[in-house]
Amino acid sequence: MISPRRPLAMLFILSCWAASAHAQSVAAAHHSCAWLTEGSAAGLLGGEVTPTASLSDTGEGSCKFIRRQEPFDSLEVTVSKTALPTCPPDSTKLIGVGNPTSMCKILGPRGLTAELISGRVRECYFTLTIDFSKRKMPPQSTEIREDLMAQVADQVAGNLF
Repeated sequence: MISPRRPLAMLFILSCWAASAHAQSVAAAHHSCAWLTEGSAAGLLGGEVTPTASLSDTGEGSCKFIRRQEPFDSLEVTVSKTALPTCPPDSTKLIGVGNPTSMCKILGPRGLTAELISGRVRECYFTLTIDFSKRKMPPQSTEIREDLMAQVADQVAGNLF
């Protein structure tokens, strides 16, 4: 004979499991970026990242990825319907990524150099700001880093298209 408490215990356990799964999916949705994956950010920054996202109903917002280990490099993606900061006209052009998209070095936090990619897809402007200023040397050679940055910009532009 089955105890009358056993079905109640099973129901309680299933309810707790469902509530936990729902809370985890809500937390994951809050921290996910609509334009860039954690894996792509981790590849560029050279290690696991912690994402945060702030997205509006209009499709505008920003995502920031911070490397979990020292040095705590960061990558920020900003998307807006209004113009965002751009690179100077003589900057490196990224062909086939947005309309037009360029890459340059900018003055970052605390007066140190950061990398900026700025572009536009249809009516959306986007920027990627990569801050390696907490380390003496970025995790990759300049050529590999620029190629990774272009791939990240391509992913963001593709998700805006």
